Amino acid sequence: MRRHMERERKNRKVKNIIYFITSVVLVAFFVFCMLVVSGYKTYANEPEGFIYYSEIPMSRDLQAHLYKQCKIRGIEYAFALGTIEQESHFVTDVVSDFNDNGSYDIGICQVNSGNLPKLLEAGYIQSYDDIYDPYINIECGMYYLGMCVEAFGNTESAYYYYNTGHRRHGSNAVTRKVMEYTYKWRRELNKWQMG
Repeated sequence: MRRHMERERKNRKVKNIIYFITSVVLVAFFVFCMLVVSGYKTYANEPEGFIYYSEIPMSRDLQAHLYKQCKIRGIEYAFALGTIEQESHFVTDVVSDFNDNGSYDIGICQVNSGNLPKLLEAGYIQSYDDIYDPYINIECGMYYLGMCVEAFGNTESAYYYYNTGHRRHGSNAVTRKVMEYTYKWRRELNKWQMG
């Protein structure tokens, strides 16, 4: 009888150890799953195919907004990033000095002040102050960049048109820099998507 009680006590001890180890493993697995899921969290307002890249110096929401505008306008995302890097270095509230014609450039996409009356008339902005909102600035910038891409593709000439307002094939040191940035972003995006 004593032997039977001792064996039963050992069995209970083993069962308790197994139960404890199983509980610890299940809790650890649950925590791991929560960490993995939170790292890949998607948001309802993000466009299909969007991936957030922390290396791009823009908030997640602003990146998603830019990505969406690129999809709407047929602009390569890397080309838009290259354009923005050249125009503002991703600074949302930058305003340029006066250009030779008296205009100035505003915001992350450096939308030219000479375009504000057209944007107001077309309903892209409700007042001139709207262009200082980075989301609206991106919409307006991608509207113009989209027209340029429609005319010339995601090329130096498209950026030349965007930058100068001259609708013709062109290239200069600035357009070449935009293409360098575009190639850089294209490589980075491909590398991040591959894993």
